[in-house]
Amino acid sequence: GLGFTVRGLFSTIVRYPASIASKGRSTFPLLIGGLVAQAAMIAFLASSSILNIVLVLLAIQGVMYGISLTAGNVYVIAEAPVERRGAAMGVYQSFSNASSVICPIILGSVAESYGVASSLQLAAAASIFGIVLCIFLSRAR
Repeated sequence: GLGFTVRGLFSTIVRYPASIASKGRSTFPLLIGGLVAQAAMIAFLASSSILNIVLVLLAIQGVMYGISLTAGNVYVIAEAPVERRGAAMGVYQSFSNASSVICPIILGSVAESYGVASSLQLAAAASIFGIVLCIFLSRAR
């Protein structure tokens, strides 16, 4: 519980500065960089058992989550046509919310069957797959 509190706190603290930093810049590299760093932190968490290390990794992961979340929102708004920005944000948030329900069920089932480390490794692998897919789709258009 302490780890996720630290993660949430750091994620929340960084969102406003990340929003300011994202204005007028290309947010896609910031989004991808944040996702890559999150995947790395999740992978490192799979092999960590010392509380202080886990807290530091979760704090870093929280910062990267806050950055990628903000960059993702800015990216969607910047790429959507003006008349469809509201709809674009709605779709983006709908997928995000669905993921927030489905992923814990899947990862919890994996953790129950194979252990927490396996669940974290699956989360990191899924993140890397998502990053590759984002890069591929952005280049395809």
